[in-house]
Amino acid sequence: MTMSRELITALMVSVIALFVDTTLLKTLTQYTDLSITSAASLAFIAGAVTNWALSVRFVFKYRRYQSRAYEFMIFMAIGVITLIVNDTVIVFVVKSLSQNILVGKGLSAVVTFAINFCLRKVLLFSSAKAKNSWDSQK
Repeated sequence: MTMSRELITALMVSVIALFVDTTLLKTLTQYTDLSITSAASLAFIAGAVTNWALSVRFVFKYRRYQSRAYEFMIFMAIGVITLIVNDTVIVFVVKSLSQNILVGKGLSAVVTFAINFCLRKVLLFSSAKAKNSWDSQK
């Protein structure tokens, strides 16, 4: 699969995961007493698990590690990094800019997609033997 095809497929998978994340975020903030950060974190985790399941099935051709448990652990570690970014962006947009939580989620989705795709591609879903895959696409 070419880099551009992976990117497009990853974007489609991310849209599905974002739907899961955003729907749960809206539900949790509307119907529970959870804080914005707690609701955003739980929703983000649900979206991340959805993303992993779909990514390993549909997006990436190469898988660097044989152990699916190890791969999932790294996938989720990357998710923790972007969870911090996600929560920071959402809280900033809601508290400092007085915007709706979905505005914050929309902005955070763009930022976290870029971080997630790049880190996952480099750390998890590239051939260990392959040279720089970005160069091979030129």
